[in-house]
Order: sequence, then structure tokens, then C-alpha cells
Amino acid sequence: MRLVNSDEQGLVKCYTCEAVKHWTEMDNGHFVSRRHPSTRWRTDNCRPQCTSCNRHHSGRQWLFGQRLDEELGAGHAARIHELSKQPWKYDE
Repeated sequence: MRLVNSDEQGLVKCYTCEAVKHWTEMDNGHFVSRRHPSTRWRTDNCRPQCTSCNRHHSGRQWLFGQRLDEELGAGHAARIHELSKQPWKYDE
């Protein structure tokens, strides 16, 4: 997600605070925690985030959700949250 969202110089904007850094200095932030496997790998749950927002401010989840709703339509964050509660079976 970090590289995909970067420009031709490799710069990418943090989804929540809009800090601009090289993609290698950013994290792959998740709206719903990656501990929920049913939404962990969904691209609509992941966006580039700076280390400060992602690690030190718990992903700024409320703002992350607001931005997802602005970008992908009202209620999108709530749908991802509901999907995170679905059971997930790992392939054996």
C-alpha cells in the first residue's frame, strides 16, 4: 500500500496527518486492527501512515474511519468494522 500510493519520487502522504515521506519511512496502517484476520489483508482497510500516527497514536482510528467514509462512501468504515467480526479460517 505504501509503494502503490507513492508518487514517481517515492513520496507518499500519511492518510491521517498528511505528513509526506518516502514510502520506505511509512507504515501500512489499518483502520481495523490487523489482529482481525477477516479484514487484515483487505486493501480498503489499509492506507499509508506515518510511524507517529500508526504506532504512537493507535492509528488515529476515528480520523482514519472518517477519511475512509469520505473516500469510499458513507458507512464504509462501519462495514469494515462489521466484516472484522466474521470468522476466518486459515488454509491448512
